[in-house]
Amino acid sequence: MLSLIILFPGISSAVSSKAVKQYQKAEGCAKALNSSEAKKRLRQNWEACIKEFGLITTKHKKSDYVDNALFNIANLYRDLYRYSKNLNDLDKAIKTYNDLVKKHSKSPYADDAYYEIGEIYLKQKNSMNEALESYKKLAKLYPKSDLKAKTEKRINEISSTLASVSNKPSEPNQIKEVRAWSYPEYTKIVIEADREIGFSSRRLSQPERLYLDLQNAKIKEELKKDPITVGDGLLKQVRASQHTQKDVRIVLDLDSIDDYRILSLPEPDRLVIEIYGIKYKRSNQNTQEGNEAKGKTARSGNIPLAYQVGAKINTIVLDPGHGGKDPGAIGKNGLMEKDIVLDIAKRLKKLLAEKANKKVYLTREDDTFIRLDQRPAIAEGKGADLFVSIHVNSNTKRGSRGIETYILNLSSDKWAQKTAARENMASEKSIKDYEKILRDLMAEDNKEISLEFAHAVQKSMVNTLKASYSKIEDHGVKQAPFLVLIGTKVPSILAEVSFISNSEEEKRLRTPEYRQKIAEGLYDGIQKYISSSIQVAVNF
Repeated sequence: MLSLIILFPGISSAVSSKAVKQYQKAEGCAKALNSSEAKKRLRQNWEACIKEFGLITTKHKKSDYVDNALFNIANLYRDLYRYSKNLNDLDKAIKTYNDLVKKHSKSPYADDAYYEIGEIYLKQKNSMNEALESYKKLAKLYPKSDLKAKTEKRINEISSTLASVSNKPSEPNQIKEVRAWSYPEYTKIVIEADREIGFSSRRLSQPERLYLDLQNAKIKEELKKDPITVGDGLLKQVRASQHTQKDVRIVLDLDSIDDYRILSLPEPDRLVIEIYGIKYKRSNQNTQEGNEAKGKTARSGNIPLAYQVGAKINTIVLDPGHGGKDPGAIGKNGLMEKDIVLDIAKRLKKLLAEKANKKVYLTREDDTFIRLDQRPAIAEGKGADLFVSIHVNSNTKRGSRGIETYILNLSSDKWAQKTAARENMASEKSIKDYEKILRDLMAEDNKEISLEFAHAVQKSMVNTLKASYSKIEDHGVKQAPFLVLIGTKVPSILAEVSFISNSEEEKRLRTPEYRQKIAEGLYDGIQKYISSSIQVAVNF
């Protein structure tokens, strides 16, 4: 929900009727945007409302509405970030809040502006020091603010955290590797370290660059020597140095970018910076405009790649779960999940390659252990357009049987949570460690299109198996926090194709005929999805 605090000040003779009408128009735009989830998924709708409030600050500078308009513009940029994940939007929000407190220090919105700046630095930018500075300004300048209690709580919490960190002597975090990859739509930089990386970031101009200061860190000598040259039109090069005794500085010399995002991911601990350019943005615009011109429906979703599915899905990555030291679920008679899903994946690969003429890759071709975080990375490296992780289910209740398909999401469903926990066992961390990451990614993940993909596959698997076998139960499509799906930027699902804990289904899973039928069901679902779907990325 938009947090637009819109209060009409008393209209005096100094306020022209034009200013009133403009404010009412801007207010109406914000209310219409707030009332429609579909509208909030298109950037142009946010920018239209920002423009309407902006006209008050440029054409009606002497009206009583300017501070109010600035506050609403800042709030719009802040809330737009929840959909766009474009850090430029947060920077614009902070700049506008600062304009408000500098030019209208006596405004009833000034204390709120300081508080919102603090919240952005604390929650989105991971910068406690800058957050603390803003909260302290609020407390000092506006001691009678209705935000006093909340502000003091924030100050105490951050001060305690910073004090506890500073009082704990710790070895510097070793920055082990800095790597960069160029893709058609974006450039990715990965900074890997021994443990979770504390950092602050800032974008500068003239020349364009983005730098990150990594706190309490040391860098390997070989990383200091030569910059990583990229030169792909978005990123010129990456430079790394020991900026101070305690901090490492990573500088990204930019060429032409439209937006970027920074994620902190575990196992291994790393920062991932993704840079998007004008080229990718225009591609999305052209695809959407083309579909609208042809009378097709353009679906919205915060997807960093533009797909027109029938024409663009050429590469599919299949992920046979578990492997190597991780056997997965084991049936009563010793059948192992890792062996079953590898066989099914190979059968499905053959069908997709021979019948559908698709490029198909497996995350593992043999009995090899692959970390959960590496699997979506393999898919990305292969240029996947679809990602399918294949598993078999298990339950302490031996009578449980059937098929279910999952997409990535947090879940309150106990069975979905248990299934995810079992499949996530290869990870050393609990799902609680990933919840913040998942919440940050929810707006980015392709939930809508992955959901359509999951429904197509679930229906086809059930129908295919029912045609040849009895007692095939349809458990439907569910959502759960599967770690193997984190970070995928394409339609991605996890299929639980049978219960290995059920004696009858374990017996079936031993037979090549049953595994072939599962592969055929998966193939049919993938084909139906490709042939029936048109997906277009939101213009973010």
